[in-house]
Amino acid sequence: MSFTRNNIILIGDSGVGKTSLLRQFTDNRFNANELTTHGVAFRSVDYNYDGLQLKIALWDSSSLPQYRQVSRLYYKDVSAALIVYDVTNRSTFDRLNNWINTIREHSNILKYIAIVGNKLDLRDRFEANHVTRKEGLEFAQRKNVQFFESSAKLDINIS
Repeated sequence: MSFTRNNIILIGDSGVGKTSLLRQFTDNRFNANELTTHGVAFRSVDYNYDGLQLKIALWDSSSLPQYRQVSRLYYKDVSAALIVYDVTNRSTFDRLNNWINTIREHSNILKYIAIVGNKLDLRDRFEANHVTRKEGLEFAQRKNVQFFESSAKLDINIS
């Protein structure tokens, strides 16, 4: 069986749920007490998408300041980036421009960027500070990137 290899990186501010999204996608599990990633975590999965066999290398990149330089070394060989923000924390949404510019600057083969609004299951609990679906969609359209919202906890829009 022939596989097409794809390198995908999850980036975004600390605490937005990158590791939880990765674990839900690869292991079908959620841990509410997930620890902060230090450096870069790697997972590889075989995935069938519309009859096409994909080998997906997923990198969960730490956004902690002491690991940013190391994380950027992984950007050059990624074909896709999922830039994650927390729909209940507007400041993570406000920094999306920085993440988009950084991945575009450092990747040699980038073909796809998606903005992922995570923690959808919590949005209604944080009325004052939450980011609406409309805001996320409009931002993605302005930046010419894909957009979707997800919940790692409830397994919404994970696969």
